Amino acid sequence: MIRAPDFLELASGWRHIEVCTVLPQDALPVPWTDPNGPREAVIALAFTASRRLYERKPTREQYVWLLGLFGCYPQWYRDAVPKEHFDIHCITP
Repeated sequence: MIRAPDFLELASGWRHIEVCTVLPQDALPVPWTDPNGPREAVIALAFTASRRLYERKPTREQYVWLLGLFGCYPQWYRDAVPKEHFDIHCITP
């Protein structure tokens, strides 16, 4: 079984694709522990939890390929988990 992020990593050559839970663009801040709080799942390519993660970006060619695949420009989202608990995502820099 192949997961969508695995397929995208293989096809694009960009090895840092994650599926993350984020707050909807128009969501008001709610306690992150609220199980009924608003959430969306997105495919994430970059993070701001640390400088190293923020600076880790696809090459221009990988960006163009991903842009063609998704058909829209990247958007920034607020993580559903506070920055001090980012390690819950198990994303290594």
